[in-house]
Amino acid sequence: MPKSFFARLLITYIVVIVVALAVPAIALSRLIQGYFVTSKERELLSKGQEIVDIASDFLEGKENEATTMRILAALDSFVNARVWIIDKTGLIVASSRPGRGRLHGMRLTTGEIQRILAGETVVRRARFLSPWHMGPGPGPRGPMRTLPGEAPLGQSPGVEQQGPAAEQPGPRIEQQVISVGIPIRRDSEVVGALILHSPVTGIIATSNQLMRFICYAGLLALIVALGLGYSISRHVSRPIRQMSRAAARMARGDFNSRVELPRAGEGKNAAEDEISELARSFNHMAEELGRIEENRREFVANVSHELRAPLTAIRGFAQALTDGTVQDDEQRQRYLRLIRDESIRTNRLLEDLLDLSRIEAGKVAMDLRPVNIKEVVESVLEKQALKASRMGISTVDDTPPDLPLVLADGDRIEQVLSNLIDNAIRATPSGGRITVSAGIYPVRQREAAPWLREGAGKNDVTGFVRVSVRDTGHGIPPGDLPHVWDRFYKVDKARSREEGVGTGIGLSIVKRIVEAHGGEVGVSSEAGQGTEFWFTLRIARRDGQDACQPADPH
Repeated sequence: MPKSFFARLLITYIVVIVVALAVPAIALSRLIQGYFVTSKERELLSKGQEIVDIASDFLEGKENEATTMRILAALDSFVNARVWIIDKTGLIVASSRPGRGRLHGMRLTTGEIQRILAGETVVRRARFLSPWHMGPGPGPRGPMRTLPGEAPLGQSPGVEQQGPAAEQPGPRIEQQVISVGIPIRRDSEVVGALILHSPVTGIIATSNQLMRFICYAGLLALIVALGLGYSISRHVSRPIRQMSRAAARMARGDFNSRVELPRAGEGKNAAEDEISELARSFNHMAEELGRIEENRREFVANVSHELRAPLTAIRGFAQALTDGTVQDDEQRQRYLRLIRDESIRTNRLLEDLLDLSRIEAGKVAMDLRPVNIKEVVESVLEKQALKASRMGISTVDDTPPDLPLVLADGDRIEQVLSNLIDNAIRATPSGGRITVSAGIYPVRQREAAPWLREGAGKNDVTGFVRVSVRDTGHGIPPGDLPHVWDRFYKVDKARSREEGVGTGIGLSIVKRIVEAHGGEVGVSSEAGQGTEFWFTLRIARRDGQDACQPADPH
């Protein structure tokens, strides 16, 4: 079996086409032959019935032999049938070709002859050695024989016929014949039988001629179908070959490979068929892999850059301390503090990277339980108060005390708020203000996030708590807003403050944690007016279950 998809597809087309043409051709051949044979049988029966009365008169002596022979010869010539008249004892008394074979005096005693003489009309198809097909001539002399198991009327397989005509001159030729036996009656009494034998040579010749025509037409159809099959196979297998080559290039690291899609109007429903859909999916996969590879390279570059800066600083300060360049104790203490700060920053970066990696891999299980968001906000602001005051920034807790409980992992939500407030402190100048607020954010269940159960009623109202952190900093340019959640993305890449330099992945961690809770994150900003980051959390039921899902009735 060929390994090529195109070759296998083409062979499949060829097999299907050949079978589709051969089966109807064979069936049609049998049907045509059967039709012609049946028509011949009906013709023999019809013509035989027309001369039964003449044969009856001949047997009773009312019709002279010469006239009867002329009628039988005319019928022989008209329907191409050998005609015998036998009496009630089975003896052949007349034949349409009396000069060939000397059949007069032969007695027929087979079962079919007995049935005909009993009053039954018999029709039979058989193959035998014809003693009359050709005229007398030199050759072996012997009794008329039939093929084993098949005998025309009047002959028994394997039994030699007795009588004066048992010896037959001339060659014997194997023939297929249709035999019809019609009883001859006189006053309701069977007095003899009329036997007609007609060779099917003409029928077979006509059938073969029709079959040749069918074969020629089928051959022409096969050639046309093979051409179409070849074209279709090439058209279908082309995207497969392209995908195979593109996959090989992608395996070598080239993620710019694409599969050519069929142009609009190129074939019926070309844009909707399975191959086109597969090609589109492959191109989408290639784009996603390219994007992932680009993100990976950018991630490696950013990690290298973020680690190189503190490590370079640590190495420089350590070198200055060890080679005796720094003599002043105060300067030495300052270098040691810088080494400590840079090592802390490096450690924080590594911890954030590991944390983000575990969250994205789904290895961090969220311990969801009812949480008082007001208490979480107060705890985070208390921890960040000293840092904010040292920067000259005031913090405001604007969360109402009667907020419903949310279904969340308290430690992770505290991490989210800490990252957002820490980010706001770095973005707010001295004298600015950071405000944390929260409120109920109602939505209908069928308009809520995809993780909500589809069985929720159309008017079932659930809710979220929306928590926001707003600062009065310089704001974020509109072009940077879509990228603030990307790892290592920094709006002000040139600004670096001695204290509070971020790792660049805090907002990425925020987004992953909130999404793991089934919530959403967002950001809005105005130049010179500040920035607001917000996220949503689902409201918990009083029994501790998710308010967005019905309680278990059991």
